[in-house]
Amino acid sequence: MVPATHDLIRRIVFDPGFWAGYRDSAGGSPASAVQLRLLSAGERSLEIEALLNPTLIRVRLRHGADVLPQLGYDDDASAYLPWFLRWAELDRIAQLAALRDPGLRHPGPLVALLSRFTPMTSDAELAQARPVLAAALRSLGPGPEHEEQVEYHLRHWHRCAEQGGYRWAEDGAGWVLHGECTMRERANPEFPHRDLALFLADVEAEIARLRS
Repeated sequence: MVPATHDLIRRIVFDPGFWAGYRDSAGGSPASAVQLRLLSAGERSLEIEALLNPTLIRVRLRHGADVLPQLGYDDDASAYLPWFLRWAELDRIAQLAALRDPGLRHPGPLVALLSRFTPMTSDAELAQARPVLAAALRSLGPGPEHEEQVEYHLRHWHRCAEQGGYRWAEDGAGWVLHGECTMRERANPEFPHRDLALFLADVEAEIARLRS
């Protein structure tokens, strides 16, 4: 598992297979795999495993030497359970990464990559996401059809969320997502609810420490 870098994330996001599933298109280079450690906080790390062309991305937490059950996965929209992040959580993860490494500035590569796992469940989230995602893609440097990618991505996720009745709810034990294409539901015993909550709490604590 290698640490995340601007170049590696750019390779994933601008790989033809990354957006191909949403556009029902094909093409790209032969399959290649990469594993990234996106962010560590406290005792846990957020990690991805990506196989490109066709695209398969799995997101997991690691606690010490233990790899925890996956948080979400996406494989070109043919079989997927991607949604596990709230927009506010993605924002804080990306902020901490940028505080530690200016090359991962915010909005930047982590937003471009993890937005794939962050549904827009309301008009307010859609309005917040549009300029942030556009800035994140521009931060990766020259790439194909930035604005078209942003608009297609946002319309796709927002339309799916509206049609599926997706909504976030805080049920006393943390946030869960009501809907189909998610593993972050209270009834799923395999989703690491507690570990994700602890990881996000450690992210907040580290942001506060670095800004004090």
